Amino acid sequence: MILAAHRDLEGLVLTRSELAFKRMVDDKWSELAYKGLVYEPLYAALNAFIDTTQERVNGKVDLELYKGSVRILGRSSPQAIYSGDLVSFDSSSIDQCDAIGVSRYFGIQARLVHAMTTKAAKKTGKK
Repeated sequence: MILAAHRDLEGLVLTRSELAFKRMVDDKWSELAYKGLVYEPLYAALNAFIDTTQERVNGKVDLELYKGSVRILGRSSPQAIYSGDLVSFDSSSIDQCDAIGVSRYFGIQARLVHAMTTKAAKKTGKK
C-alpha cells in the first residue's frame, strides 16, 4: 500500500524526465544493494539523486483496499506539477500554435530518417 501510494505521488510531483531516469536509478540501486556493493561510489551517487527527488514527494493519497489489492482513488500534493488551467482547452495561458513548433523540433530526427529512406527507396526502385 505504501509503495503504491508513494509511486503515485512521485508521478504527481516529478517531471517525466525525472521519472524515466528514476526507473533506471532504481534498477541499478537494487542491483548494487542485492550484490552488497553499498560502498560502491555509484551507490552513494544514486542515493544522492533519490534523496534530491524525494524532497518534493509529499501529499495525500486515497486508497481502496479490496481482497488483497490496492487501488488509487485520488491524490493531492502542494508540490504537484499539474495545473487545471493549463490542461484545459479553454486555457488562455497556452498558445495552441506552440504545439506546432514543438512537434517540428522533436520530430526532426524522424523526418530526416523518413527523407533518407524515401530517397534510398526511389534510387533502388522500392516503395
